[in-house]
Amino acid sequence: MGICMSEEHNDKQEISKVGRMEIPTALKNLYLLTSKQLNPKEDPSLQLLGKFFDLYKSEMTTVVFKLFLDVLGCDTDKLVNLRFNSLQLDDKQAKFLCVVLAYCLQLESLELSSCNLTDKGLTYIVKGLVHIPGLTKLDLSFNQFTSASLQYLTRGLHYTHILEYLNLSGLKIQESDLHLIEEILKICSFLACFKLENLITSPSCIAQLTLISENYKCKNFIISLQQDPSTQLLE
Repeated sequence: MGICMSEEHNDKQEISKVGRMEIPTALKNLYLLTSKQLNPKEDPSLQLLGKFFDLYKSEMTTVVFKLFLDVLGCDTDKLVNLRFNSLQLDDKQAKFLCVVLAYCLQLESLELSSCNLTDKGLTYIVKGLVHIPGLTKLDLSFNQFTSASLQYLTRGLHYTHILEYLNLSGLKIQESDLHLIEEILKICSFLACFKLENLITSPSCIAQLTLISENYKCKNFIISLQQDPSTQLLE
């Protein structure tokens, strides 16, 4: 979202333009903080991140709040492995996490298993992956997002060139989604372990996944069907 200053001035307050909206200049920073400028390349001094934190810290969960403090304290070198397993991340918390992940340049492992991530929440997380090329482990298992998010995930994985471990267990998947699984295998050429356990799918889909896995170098392509037959998709 770009911001351009209006040439028109008011005696009482200066007006800025955000897209088609005219707002008081005093509120400009609030809109600036939602733009693409919230990344270390555009914000090397972390000033914008600090403003974002001040604006939204009262809405953050304790874990996300602490991560912001660590990054703002320039402790990013220590943030190599982040585990948020079983932390409930609604869409708002996922968006906060997306913002701060962009500053975790040394991150190698990100675990978000059983975090209740929705399709929208996953979209936010994937946006953060763009800034983490050194990521080698990504666990997104047993969340609430659907196979509809897989296409967006594949785009994000283009930026994680050396990913070695990926876990998408618990996903509900249909045969029409299998080309996206194959696309992930093509993109992540260093992938050594790809887990797709407890899938909500059909036996024929599992068979096709097994055939797909044989065409790639992934050493541990782990596939299994969810055990409860009442949850299976109809053939």
